[in-house]
Amino acid sequence: MLNSLSLSVLILVFPLLVSGQNLQGYWQGVSYQASGGPSTYYPASLNLTQNGKTVKGSYTEQNPGTSIYAILNLTGEVSGSLLTCEMNGFIREDPLPFPYYWCPYATGSWTYDSVTQTLKGPGNSPGCAGRLSMEFWRLMLISDSVFCAGSLVKATVTGQNIKWYTDSTLTNAVFSGNTITTTLNKTTVFYVTQNHYNTESPPIPVRLIARSASRTTIDTSICEGTSLLGYSQPGTYTDTFTAVNGCDSIRVLRLKLLPRYIDTLRQTICEGGSFLGHTNTGIYRDTLTSSTGCDSIRVLLLTVNARIYQTIQETICEGTNYQGYLTGGTYRDTFPSVTGCDSIRTLQLTVLPISRTTIEKTICAGSIYEGYSQAGNYLDTFTSSNGCDSIRTIHLTVLPMLYTIIDQTICEGEFYQGYNHSGEYVDTFNTLTGCDSIRKLTLKVTGKPVITLGQDQQLCEDDSLVLFAGQFSNYHWQDGSTLNTFVVHSPGIYSVTVENACGIAKDEITITGRACSVYFPGAFTPNKDGKNDVFRVLQGYNLQDFHLSVYDRWGKLVFESANVTKGWDGTLLGVSQPEGTYVWFSTYKKSGMLNMQKGTVLLMR
Repeated sequence: MLNSLSLSVLILVFPLLVSGQNLQGYWQGVSYQASGGPSTYYPASLNLTQNGKTVKGSYTEQNPGTSIYAILNLTGEVSGSLLTCEMNGFIREDPLPFPYYWCPYATGSWTYDSVTQTLKGPGNSPGCAGRLSMEFWRLMLISDSVFCAGSLVKATVTGQNIKWYTDSTLTNAVFSGNTITTTLNKTTVFYVTQNHYNTESPPIPVRLIARSASRTTIDTSICEGTSLLGYSQPGTYTDTFTAVNGCDSIRVLRLKLLPRYIDTLRQTICEGGSFLGHTNTGIYRDTLTSSTGCDSIRVLLLTVNARIYQTIQETICEGTNYQGYLTGGTYRDTFPSVTGCDSIRTLQLTVLPISRTTIEKTICAGSIYEGYSQAGNYLDTFTSSNGCDSIRTIHLTVLPMLYTIIDQTICEGEFYQGYNHSGEYVDTFNTLTGCDSIRKLTLKVTGKPVITLGQDQQLCEDDSLVLFAGQFSNYHWQDGSTLNTFVVHSPGIYSVTVENACGIAKDEITITGRACSVYFPGAFTPNKDGKNDVFRVLQGYNLQDFHLSVYDRWGKLVFESANVTKGWDGTLLGVSQPEGTYVWFSTYKKSGMLNMQKGTVLLMR
């Protein structure tokens, strides 16, 4: 609000959370004198956040038809549909107060309408602009955002003097008004603004989601005489249904017809055998399921031939074989006869046992037992009184020197097995078996943790940096987080406590802010006095794809650079250019967004 020149108020009240509605965001509107004298309408806007019933944010007001504006802090509290608040303290004034004076304090009382998405009510700046009226509109989608591809779409938003764009840079306007009606074949994002008192709001993206028709293809076969989904003949059938999302669901059925089969089979088998479950001579008719899943009729003409039988008795020593057999018993073997059927031989076999002696022996490496010095199983064969073998088996175990490897970590000041320094230690002991046991100990001594977050740093507005605490067992940052990294978004003092098996350590770092807004000066003096000799971008931190070009008043390019640190020294091909006004253009990316700036610069010598 302007004292004496402005009739509007810079502080207002409105409900942030009413009946569960979330009102945080950007609102565009106007303030004007409530009564008495001529009213002047001042473009205004709100940028709000909420936490329960508490409102915080900023209020911006502009002097009509000028670039003069001011931004104040806003705080308040919601009760029902009413928010009471006060505004106290400037965030920014442009230009400085003279010859304008913005009132630094005001209160107000606002009512929220969830249907129209408006905030309306009085404001009061005691001793300054007096009683005022204020109105604000919020832009938001109130219609369905999902539709079927190719259908007619009708999307409605709240707000005043709505414009619809197809790009976020607001260069291609396609419609004006709260409701847009169009046909879309794919998901589309519109960028929507509202305009009030010659002020256009920032764009709000409205995403209209297109759902395509689903299509299912079924390739299958049926047996002759059956049907599937109402179809019994081969062919391709297309049916259209309505899916649960309201869009078309198309089913394509490609149907094949499988025939029946009849097969006659002649087969001869031997007695005791079977063929396809049949054991006797005869004619059998069976109905089966073919590999296609359909009926297959089989006619079997079966003939059964008789067997031939023979009995043999034999004695052998254990370890030898007779007709392939090594152990005593009765064996029944089947051979093919001249008829192609079974000839059955019965063998009654007796096996005389071998005398066996087993010795279990353990020696240390380097010793000998019965001529053997290596671990293993040794078999020696002798002849017994019955003419069969007598076999001695030695199971020899050779105990090696035991070799144990231990990897151990201790804290500084502790001992392990008598050692307290990092290194490798080899010790030799006697085991219970009397053989050597060698132990190799690899000892690592760990000190108490040491943590450093580095030197204090500066942080640009809207930038961030990552603090790394190192590798330890546990981490505890100043906000209670427990990762080994912490992302800093704002200035402040940040600390971390780390812990390993040997103790804890703590460090802190101070992050200060600095101005990083991109700025081009309006004049420079290239007189080589070391002061303002070069025209270039100021505060050009974290810029990508930077480009700067300068033109004289006839449109001739006199300077061009893609280096953010390089500027124009007022010369062209080594020749000093005359004093006067020059036009400059610059494009760059910051925080992933493309920016374009242009202006004039005065060259003075």
